[in-house]
Amino acid sequence: MKTNWQKDTGIFIILVLTMAFFASGMALAQDGETSNAAKESYNLGLEAQQKGDTLDAITYYKAAITADANLSDAYLNLGSIYFAQKQYGEAMINFKRTTELSPTDGLGFSNLGKSYYAMKQYDNALSAFQGAASADPSNSAVKKEIGKIYYNLKNYDECIKAYEDFFKTDTDAYAFYQCGMAYRKKKQSNKAITYFKKAVVANPNHFGSQYNLANIYRERESYSQAMTHYNTAKTLNPKHWRTFYNYAICVHSSDPENYDAIIAAYKSFLKVARKAPKARKFIGPTEKVVKDLEDAKAIGE
Repeated sequence: MKTNWQKDTGIFIILVLTMAFFASGMALAQDGETSNAAKESYNLGLEAQQKGDTLDAITYYKAAITADANLSDAYLNLGSIYFAQKQYGEAMINFKRTTELSPTDGLGFSNLGKSYYAMKQYDNALSAFQGAASADPSNSAVKKEIGKIYYNLKNYDECIKAYEDFFKTDTDAYAFYQCGMAYRKKKQSNKAITYFKKAVVANPNHFGSQYNLANIYRERESYSQAMTHYNTAKTLNPKHWRTFYNYAICVHSSDPENYDAIIAAYKSFLKVARKAPKARKFIGPTEKVVKDLEDAKAIGE
């Protein structure tokens, strides 16, 4: 959110409203160019938005725009309200107008990119974030967003390149994870492991990195390492049935004669799977495996 015009002094005051995704920008030098009607409506909108009265805020911002169609701050704040309401199309319209009026302001481009991304218009989102990067090359957060978009576009080389640029100045568990996933898609498992481990160092509770490390080690038949990461992943997400299933596979593969441990692992999976619709097709075959193992154990005794 941006400018508030103080009527008595004509001085710009920046009021900050904390909202998801949207940062405050610098005040625009419009005080001498904007009509009193536009300023008054804008200020009333700003006050309403701060109080959480979004209906009035929308009404006042629209009135400000009617009085001054070039008031970019009003479009920016209006877009932020629509975005928070998940009206991404309306948000996009207002943020796009902001970029037209303030083409050197990276905030408008960044918010426009987030709106397109929310609508899964990844090509448009990429163009918007590239505009944000041009406006503010030092904004590392934009580089991370570009990496995320390239991943969704399945352009893994550009995804990695964007994240590597981001890592020159910042570290972030999610970015490390996404970079690892890009390498995993490229079937470069050693590189993937490197970045998943970096993600875990940055955030030991990052489920996706723990889970994918376990999957890679299972694929390599390094079952002990796989089980270590699956155990952590189970704790982080006790409803993720695939973690429990893959863990049971590791237990079974690593020590096929350890009936008690294998049966216990499969039963843990079944407990979770019965509450997960997508796991239903695995329940019957797993129950049969458990019964066969119990029969084999009984014969051995």
